[in-house]
Amino acid sequence: MRAMGLAASLAAFGCARDEARWALQHATIDSAASAEAFSGYQVWELFSKRWRKKRKEKFHICARVQEIAGEATGELSGCDGCTETFELTVANLESDCDAEQASVSVPTHFGFGTVPEDLREDSPYPGQTLGWYVSFDGQSAEILGYAWNEGLDLGEVVDDPGWTGDQRYILWPAYAWEL
Repeated sequence: MRAMGLAASLAAFGCARDEARWALQHATIDSAASAEAFSGYQVWELFSKRWRKKRKEKFHICARVQEIAGEATGELSGCDGCTETFELTVANLESDCDAEQASVSVPTHFGFGTVPEDLREDSPYPGQTLGWYVSFDGQSAEILGYAWNEGLDLGEVVDDPGWTGDQRYILWPAYAWEL
């Protein structure tokens, strides 16, 4: 797993047990019937520096759950093959993080498009997985991971693996954020 750097606002984390150095972001969202919007939940999990090598649960520090909603918007540069982009509205629901840790910057936009070549080998459902892109400024996006129809996890046949209305999607990271 490759690490991506975030803005300086993420660099100042700390807690009594250990300092958070890594974050995983994942989500479950439901597309609207029109496919022009979605709603769901996103989770941020924070881990200590030692998590990088062993990826063990004991290095988990805290988590933050957010309710998210997306409304269709214009294109984002860097969002390769994106057929759908959404501006996000985010509301904090609950967290066991302290106030400083809970201040992690969150994306302003999501995009769904092509899975980049270097991530295809690890795609959960090759040929049926979308690339999940995030933007923190509403202008440019970077790949974060994968998005797929939840029906695939349930053993269902999914006729259209792309973005469609009235579906539940799983968003899973290919990368951890380095704080």
